[in-house]
Amino acid sequence: MKKVLAFQMKPEEKISLKKICSDMGLGMTEIPSEAVMEEIGSLAKADFQEENPEQGQMQNEKKLSESVLIFCNLTDRQLDKMLEKLRETHIRPDYKAVMTETNQNWTLYHLCAEMQREKSSFEARIKKDNQL
Repeated sequence: MKKVLAFQMKPEEKISLKKICSDMGLGMTEIPSEAVMEEIGSLAKADFQEENPEQGQMQNEKKLSESVLIFCNLTDRQLDKMLEKLRETHIRPDYKAVMTETNQNWTLYHLCAEMQREKSSFEARIKKDNQL
């Protein structure tokens, strides 16, 4: 299913995101904080709208403070339109990712750690280039 996974978005951003997804015919799933150690592919298939008795029993020591949007199975055209709509509505998550064959087997925590590593590397490279 074509959908957007949303993690720790601000309430006003969630409202705008739900409207964008609805207008584009996409699903949207809010990921609970207890699910940070779940694989992205599993999260894409899950429906957290319904009460899940096991959900409250998830034991996680791992926590994330970042907001994240993960785009699942969108076409290039849909992704371009989504990114345009996010800019227009000033929705700015800390991280945005596309679910891939590789990262669908990663946990949300692992995905965020990888994006943080990439961001730090990119910022270091820019800083080095600016010093030249």
